[in-house]
Amino acid sequence: MPQAKPVYGLVSGEVSGDFFGRTDLTKYELGVELAHNFWVDYRGGMVYRAGSEFIGPILRDDKPIKLFRFGSVNDDYVLVLGDQYMRFVRSGGYLLEGAKTITALTAASPAVVTAVAHGYSTGDWLFLSGMDGPTELNARYFEVGAVTTNTFELLYVDGSNVDASGLDAYVSGGTTGKVVTITTPFLAEDLSDLKATQRRSVEMRFTSLNYPRHKLIYTDDTTWTLSEVTTAPEVAAPSNLSVTLSGSGSAGAAFAVTAVINDVESAVADYLIETSMVNYTTTNGSAFLEWDAVPGAKYYRIYRSLVLPTGSQVTRAQEVGYIGRSYGPQFTDNNITADFIKTPPQFFNPFADAPITAIEITASGSGYDETTSITVTDAEGVGFAGYPVVNSAGEIISVVITNAGSGYVAPTISFDVGTGATATATMGEASGNNPRAMAVFQQREVYAGTANSPMGLWAGKPGVLDNFDVSAVITPDDGYSFTFDGTEVDPIYHLLTLRSGLLAFSSSTITLLRAEEGKAVSGVNALAEPQAYKGVSQVEPLLIDLDVVFIQRKSTAINAMVYTEYTNSFTLQDISVLASHLFGAGREVTEMQWVAEPYKLLYCTKSDGSITVITYERTQEVFAFTQQWTKGLYKDVLAVEEDNRDIYYTVVERFINGKWVKYLERSRQRKYEHDEDFWGVDAGLQYGLSSPDAMLSLPERAQGRSSS
Repeated sequence: MPQAKPVYGLVSGEVSGDFFGRTDLTKYELGVELAHNFWVDYRGGMVYRAGSEFIGPILRDDKPIKLFRFGSVNDDYVLVLGDQYMRFVRSGGYLLEGAKTITALTAASPAVVTAVAHGYSTGDWLFLSGMDGPTELNARYFEVGAVTTNTFELLYVDGSNVDASGLDAYVSGGTTGKVVTITTPFLAEDLSDLKATQRRSVEMRFTSLNYPRHKLIYTDDTTWTLSEVTTAPEVAAPSNLSVTLSGSGSAGAAFAVTAVINDVESAVADYLIETSMVNYTTTNGSAFLEWDAVPGAKYYRIYRSLVLPTGSQVTRAQEVGYIGRSYGPQFTDNNITADFIKTPPQFFNPFADAPITAIEITASGSGYDETTSITVTDAEGVGFAGYPVVNSAGEIISVVITNAGSGYVAPTISFDVGTGATATATMGEASGNNPRAMAVFQQREVYAGTANSPMGLWAGKPGVLDNFDVSAVITPDDGYSFTFDGTEVDPIYHLLTLRSGLLAFSSSTITLLRAEEGKAVSGVNALAEPQAYKGVSQVEPLLIDLDVVFIQRKSTAINAMVYTEYTNSFTLQDISVLASHLFGAGREVTEMQWVAEPYKLLYCTKSDGSITVITYERTQEVFAFTQQWTKGLYKDVLAVEEDNRDIYYTVVERFINGKWVKYLERSRQRKYEHDEDFWGVDAGLQYGLSSPDAMLSLPERAQGRSSS
């Protein structure tokens, strides 16, 4: 009797019709032709998905919405971004401000709510609960219509009036809470290009080609602050530097001092030029330096140029080297050998619009000296700082720029003390300096891909926010910048931090930025090594365990990169080859999210309104694809952690009461103990039983009885 052929678990998911008949493929018999609203259990078999829970409405127009995750020690937050606004969701509900007590609600259209000194404005969103009366209005979101000090009209979030004339009369009780909402500059049409990167537990950075960098600061659940990131000198430079010499002579030197606060070093305000000092490199002598204290300074760093035998030759053009530190506003230099490897920081803002990048002297003038200052006047520009270099003849020969500033249009330049010197300024690009991508890499913030430098990358100083300062002689803890080479303009779309280095994803290549083994990347130690010659889409790549998963350019495939320690490189695998019918034109992936536990599922929203669900478990060689559909169109998906489990939220567009509306919905768990507990609907709500209103009790003779 022939043995029955074993039946294997369906762990390949859908198989493209192009492969029908390819029985030579190992996974052919493990696949299916069609799998809607199932997902593949990597342990074997397919499972019908659970439904989704209705969280709340989003908006009443057809503008795009974008979800971002704000990680927390406990439950994560969901950031809901729309057209120039942001709302916040946690544990299945919008965050609300303090409750206001409802004292009346009229049976009219629109209903008018009385809440003393409510403080609401037209257009605010509210959540009503706890009313004894029109219970149909409890546990729902509404919009504020016309307001007075103590009353407001009640609208549905689609803008229509709430007609309470046919509802039960209001009796008593109830509260209303305003949905926490902040204003943003981000237009709805630009949200697809917006990226968010979290730093620590209280701050998130937003980057986009269309907007300057912004930061979102969390204070508490009702206090969120969004502001533009400013890159400016954080520490004031010491002023009024003076020197007392041990004796006079014909030698000279330049001195400078900086202040250090929280490991951030200031720039130098200006050099102090001394032209009649004893040459204490050959004769005993010293220079005693003093300056005004900087509030909060932990210590000061002191710098000096070479001591020149002829003091008149000393100018501000000379480099200064480190000679020591002081914990107070004074220091004695008694022929300390300057270290020219350590030089004062030079302020640098790579994202400034219209900075002054150079000043050309068109006439040298006369009568200037080492105290001469420069003034730049412009109706729009701010932030410029620098000082002129004056030669021994009293002529201005150049200008040293210590802060290029930003926003300059038509600057005029003037000098004090002498006469006749003129100069013209050269400005950098007035726009196109916003970085597209950001990552946190080796304790540095790293940005990449501006419109003006699409293949450029900039890193700040380690452990310091918004500080890209460099030294005249580059050191490992300076900020650094690189421009990736290529045969054509190849914009960087994404950055992804790995243990092995920083991956930069562009429209045609994937490049690994790394240093020598065991060392950090810096301005003096960096290698850029191409890892794959495949372009990526605008969808953010994901790190799944040690694998990197990304959507190929034009959304034609999903690829996985696996790092190999032995070769220090990646191998590339197209994991979607058997399910190629799910991708391509008209089925582009618009978002990708990883829901790790317990089923190891990758959710991809598509331009056709569906979700492709991918079971990804490399150790079991399971890469299975199924489709998720609903009565509506999926627009976005976001994975978060709540109640110590991984779940996902979706933005779904549904046709309700003759119009398209957007809902925010949350996935339900697949596990359940009883069949009646299975959540088999989408956009569902669960209420406790309200009837019958009765108490169930056992007969007296049955009480205390136990089964055996």
